[in-house]
Amino acid sequence: MPANYRKPPSNASNHEVTEFLTNKYVHKKWANNEDWSNDPAWLFENKPKKFEKYVQYYNEKFGGAATTTKKTSYKNK
Repeated sequence: MPANYRKPPSNASNHEVTEFLTNKYVHKKWANNEDWSNDPAWLFENKPKKFEKYVQYYNEKFGGAATTTKKTSYKNK
């Protein structure tokens, strides 16, 4: 999100909050669509070694049970 953008205040109407959340998460209005280099799905397909590091980092920092198994490519060939 842009630094100068104001989030809805705590006393905002339900409609205002719903509109904000829809724009942010569904429509990805403020997402950086130019740089996918750190997106887990993109890493899985294009940089498997970096994806492995991502999974390892996630497990260490957040205690997740995420694992990778077979290195199968899902790209159309």
